[in-house]
Amino acid sequence: MGDCVEFSIKAVDDEGRAVSKGPWKICVSNSAPTIGAISPSSYDYGQDVDVTADVTDPDGDAITVTMKYRKKGTMAWQSLNMSQSGSTFAATIPGTDAGFDGLDVEIEAVDTNGALVTKTHSLTVNTIPVTIVSVTRLVDTLDPGPFGIYAVVAGLDVSAGGSVELSYSINGASAQITPMTLAVTGTSAPVQSNSNIYVADIPEVAAGDKVCYKVIASNPTETKESQEYCYNVLQPVAPLGITPASARMCITDGPVEFIATGGYGTYSWQSLNGQLSTTLGDKVTYTPKLSGLDRISVTDIKGFTATSVIEVLPALVISPDVDGKRFSPS
Repeated sequence: MGDCVEFSIKAVDDEGRAVSKGPWKICVSNSAPTIGAISPSSYDYGQDVDVTADVTDPDGDAITVTMKYRKKGTMAWQSLNMSQSGSTFAATIPGTDAGFDGLDVEIEAVDTNGALVTKTHSLTVNTIPVTIVSVTRLVDTLDPGPFGIYAVVAGLDVSAGGSVELSYSINGASAQITPMTLAVTGTSAPVQSNSNIYVADIPEVAAGDKVCYKVIASNPTETKESQEYCYNVLQPVAPLGITPASARMCITDGPVEFIATGGYGTYSWQSLNGQLSTTLGDKVTYTPKLSGLDRISVTDIKGFTATSVIEVLPALVISPDVDGKRFSPS
């Protein structure tokens, strides 16, 4: 482009007279390539982006086309050579480079004579639907907690600006927000349909409190909230206790039944010396093994304990073993 030839014409006759005309200049005319439509204008997050550009050269010269791209808000460009099919040039941006914030693209075309032209283009990311598939649903309970809340969320990538949060309030007070931690990842599925499990705890509260909670999931294109769930922490009907509160029996007696009441349910039993029919449940039978003082205790799920004292008498014997005249414990 721009190459020129300068020349003059000189005529000489037989007698040596000369005349000149010129100089004249002949230059090679060259037009730069033309870049037309660039597509697409949007893309799906995490998927490869096929970019095409319509490029022609008015002079029919061969063209080399290069695409530069970068994530919006960044400075460094990456470059790809574009393949040609007729007037269409194409290149693919890897899905790993196609972020939530969009892409800047610059197409550069140069012909064989060095004429160069560039054109810029912007791509936005399509809305990615966030779906909260399920959330742990708690019901009224005697247990004050803490409780782990699990949420199954699809269409979210925490490594690229997504977040999942647990919002909970106690007795109608201002909501408290805590981040939910990624617990299980469905790595084999595409990001758009990937279902991940997130977890966070609602801390222990007092008996009589009402707790309401919901899950909030968001990425840079969309935010979703789950249904709000509520549960009440019930007061125990009565303090934990054992019936009978004490017992007196002989070591040769049959089993005695003890019953736990009140407290926070799910009882576990222990005995110092005797034999128990079970260690779990609201009823247990006790069989003595040693004479003397023994005790049986029951513990509820919150660690409260009640104890019953048992006096175990030795077996009745006759001493001395004559005529049955005198009886005394051994």
